[in-house]
Amino acid sequence: GALLAAGLPAALAAPGAPASADVPCSVPALVLAMTAASAGTTLSLAPDCVYSLTQSLPPVRKDLIIMGNRATLERSTAPATPAFTILRADAGSLTVSALNFRNGHRAITVSGTASLTVNGGTFSGNTAVDGGAILDRSDGDGPKVTGTFFLANSATGAGGAIFNISGQAGVDLLHATFVANTAGNGGAIYDFSVDGQHVTSSVFTNNKAAACGALCFFSASSMRFTDVVVRGNSATGAAGGISATANEGVEIDGGQISDNHAGGLAGGLYLDGIWTRVSGTVIDGNSASDGAGIYASAGLMTLTRVTISGNSASGYGGGVYNDWAGQGTRRSHSADGSQISGNSAAAGGGGLYNTINGTFTLQNSRVLGNAPDDCEPTASVSGCAG
Repeated sequence: GALLAAGLPAALAAPGAPASADVPCSVPALVLAMTAASAGTTLSLAPDCVYSLTQSLPPVRKDLIIMGNRATLERSTAPATPAFTILRADAGSLTVSALNFRNGHRAITVSGTASLTVNGGTFSGNTAVDGGAILDRSDGDGPKVTGTFFLANSATGAGGAIFNISGQAGVDLLHATFVANTAGNGGAIYDFSVDGQHVTSSVFTNNKAAACGALCFFSASSMRFTDVVVRGNSATGAAGGISATANEGVEIDGGQISDNHAGGLAGGLYLDGIWTRVSGTVIDGNSASDGAGIYASAGLMTLTRVTISGNSASGYGGGVYNDWAGQGTRRSHSADGSQISGNSAAAGGGGLYNTINGTFTLQNSRVLGNAPDDCEPTASVSGCAG
């Protein structure tokens, strides 16, 4: 008791407590530390060190925490360096904090029973077929990412920065930033999950893809976006900003979807679900063939305190293109406390083009100043003069 009171280190005072180790600025030292680490070990890397790798690090198969201290794990830029993934996790819980990844043939791959948590750090210049920075195909939940920056990662297939096809929940993002990532589908993220995705207070800018300039999300349940900024992303095909498809519903709360472009439909936002709810969001300056601001194929869509302005379509639906056939089922859609103004569509429905089998009702909302008209077809939107 006297020894404990005098401050005996916890690792000595309590046998079996998680171990910790400082790792010098040396690749062999890092490899040795990872190989020797017991379950629950925390490895603290040398501050600001660049660990230049010529092959993958040992696979992680137990709980492991890597404190980066702003260090960088980099696949060597020397000529003839083979392509390899920097870090792999097959089992256990892997947490990386304040650690940068650069030039990997993917930075991190997660599979089997492993799980990944990323706190801080930067992923830059990583590339792969799917998931330029992170690929998660584990049996459990997708990656949890907080305060992390993804810059100029690329995938020839899907998910320029992150590709997630894990067995349970999708990505869980908080204060993450994605800039200038590219892919065939999902310039920043491609995610196909069972239990849905959560994106909070995150930013997506200047990402590019053939489809889904920033985000391609698919869920067997529902998904939620809160205070997300999606700006200046582009797709040569459909969905310049976000494509969100859910078997249940999609909820978007706050945030801004601006200045995104699609060569096909859905410049800013593509919505598909049994229900979709958008509230307190600004959707402006987007462009597409149809549905420049929003292209919705939703069973029940509600827009609450939403501002949709300055969007431009070369076809129909400058502000909103609402396209739900519903297989004979009539649906009731509405805008409450919202404004759809200053949008344009070359073929018609500058503000709102509505083809649903049902009603679209305006409640305390205004559709005005759109070109060449506010709503089409005539009388398809209750409360809109046309």
